[in-house]
Amino acid sequence: RKDKNCILNIDPQTDTPLEKYTELLGEEVYVQYPHLVEAFVVGVHTEEYDYVLEEKCVIKSKAIQNKKDCFKHLKSRECIALKSRWGIEVGDVNVMLSVKKIRGKVPTFQSDGGVTIIKHWCEEKSHVPAQLVLSDLPSPVPVQEKCENLSLSGVFPQDAKVFVVSNPGYGSLGTVEGVADGRVKVKIILSDEPMLESLLKAVENHDEDWFYPRQMCSELHISPLLLSKITSAFKINIANKNGSGTSPINIGLNIKYANKGLMAADYARKTDAGGWQYSEALYKILQEYVKKFPELFKELENHLKKEVINASEIAQKFGPEFKLVQFLQIKN
Repeated sequence: RKDKNCILNIDPQTDTPLEKYTELLGEEVYVQYPHLVEAFVVGVHTEEYDYVLEEKCVIKSKAIQNKKDCFKHLKSRECIALKSRWGIEVGDVNVMLSVKKIRGKVPTFQSDGGVTIIKHWCEEKSHVPAQLVLSDLPSPVPVQEKCENLSLSGVFPQDAKVFVVSNPGYGSLGTVEGVADGRVKVKIILSDEPMLESLLKAVENHDEDWFYPRQMCSELHISPLLLSKITSAFKINIANKNGSGTSPINIGLNIKYANKGLMAADYARKTDAGGWQYSEALYKILQEYVKKFPELFKELENHLKKEVINASEIAQKFGPEFKLVQFLQIKN
């Protein structure tokens, strides 16, 4: 049930002689209980001695204490991880094994048509309490197929889907039609190469359509601060129709939100250096606004550093507030 937890206790094998574990050096075992995987034993460790496999020879040495990889630290780290992650209590640990877990199996094709599966082991070592190592599983193994010779037809069964990894037809999808005389007959479905010229040309010209802030400001004759505000949220207080107080309206284009790192993909983008670039489409929109409302943009330059901008202050300079309303109608 979801509302109940349990801990799996593993009985320590205190009566198992150390020789049984050292005999596993260079052998294949199963680890990572309860989800077993194959592994290759390269070391056996106790509190007093280390047994390490080097070039098919077993080297015995006195265990070094007070190091990060000493037996005491390895045992403590693995026992804590097993209990907190998997809910497994291994009890007293007197022997630890160093293993290399399986990384994959690669078929090797023989000249006579036979196939041998070659196992590849991880370079990094894992450390496992001895009581969680299984070396004599019953046959057939329920968790993983044992490495053994296979036939060519076993690797490429009838109607299996395959991909070509050589020329001609690299990357093409194929279907196995049969195996005979050490050869695999495959029906390949060739497809025409996609026409990417127009796409590549568009990509090459893509960067030319983007402006840095200084470039756009120079073209539009506005300041960088005004460009930054007008492309994001730019609020101005406008008098209410009933004459009681003011309400903020947004005359910005909401193209980007610098604090959140958000932007409209077709109009703005972040550079690798953390700055901004603006598209030609946005340039045309702002160009239209500047041409229609030159006085507004000119007067806004004088109010950018104020905490609160009132539309009435701007209207006194160049005209009634309805021009802001017209601006908003075009913006929306």
